[in-house]
Amino acid sequence: ELGCIETGKLLRVSITMNQKPKSLFHREPIWLLIVVIVLIPFFHTLFSGTLDIEPWDDDDVFENYIGLRGVSTKLLVQPSLARQISNKILSPPIPIEKLTNSDEADKIVCPPGFNLIKDVQTLNDHAGEDNAIQRKIPKIVHMTSKSRCVSPAFGENIEKWKFHGYKFYFHDDEAVHQLLYERDWSPLVPHLVKVLNCITSMTAKVDIWRYLVIWEYGGIYSDIDSSPNIFNGTTILPDDDAYFVVEQLGIPSQYFFAASPSHPIMYFAVEWALHNISVRMNIRDNEAPKTTGPKALGMGFSWFTGKTYYSGAGVYNGEPPFADRSVKIEGEKERSNNIVVRETISRGPKLKLYQNQNMTHFMQDKEEEGLKCWIHLLAM
Repeated sequence: ELGCIETGKLLRVSITMNQKPKSLFHREPIWLLIVVIVLIPFFHTLFSGTLDIEPWDDDDVFENYIGLRGVSTKLLVQPSLARQISNKILSPPIPIEKLTNSDEADKIVCPPGFNLIKDVQTLNDHAGEDNAIQRKIPKIVHMTSKSRCVSPAFGENIEKWKFHGYKFYFHDDEAVHQLLYERDWSPLVPHLVKVLNCITSMTAKVDIWRYLVIWEYGGIYSDIDSSPNIFNGTTILPDDDAYFVVEQLGIPSQYFFAASPSHPIMYFAVEWALHNISVRMNIRDNEAPKTTGPKALGMGFSWFTGKTYYSGAGVYNGEPPFADRSVKIEGEKERSNNIVVRETISRGPKLKLYQNQNMTHFMQDKEEEGLKCWIHLLAM
């Protein structure tokens, strides 16, 4: 028996293995309302850095983004927030060689049947002539997987991204974790670590990571199953500030992109990804494409340009105070693989390769019953 006091009276509640006592919220629902009212200021502070936007119908926003033309939903840049980005002062970045543990890669022994992916830390053949050219997007390629030991099919594809004159860095799960959690992002994204606690899918975490790694170091990001077609080491021009291709849905690619360090579109993509996760009704259903993936990037594009539409390939300038920043988009959806091939390995074999590497494809993320993000954070 458990003794408890309620409204000045001693109550005795018998507890058995088959019968649990009803909580105060079950017995007196008014208390739940009181608790919620009291906690409103707390959650206002908790997510004080997230985006203050008008409510929308989630499916409508995503479907409108897929088409992008004629979007009726208001996705308006907040100038007050936008101006703050330039004033965010972060501590010096983690040296990328330390982040990826490049020097220790040679000591890794992969299981039979797997290829070891090594970094390229020094510029090769064309370094001399390139040093005289001032580039906005540095010649660095970033890729990621669970570990440096990958299947031969992925390994052969990854090697295609080691262009002459480029540095190449491969980020395993430990490097991804280090950038997300050990880098102090609080001046720029004070709510990052809090909202990451609501992410149960590694796919969704890697989405946020890819925006941050390009924000921090600049360069090219590509999925390990995407490969260059006509794209090569000279495709991105010295004056390009950010570079995307048009994917098959007619939207800017999220499986491949490039940008200069501290490009606003990367910041906006992070903010939207975190916002989308923070309002999810179920933290075990991250649904990356609609939260941290293409949807977040598309919303970031809208906030950067100040437009709620996208008219295909071209150069887009930023909304003030980012009028001096730009994004170049090339290609067309009818020939979306012309510049960069999205999937060089078909879906079926790729899922088996993921399984062999102990990885989960985003299409295999299963929805499970879970809590809302804010309730989950309260319970921690």
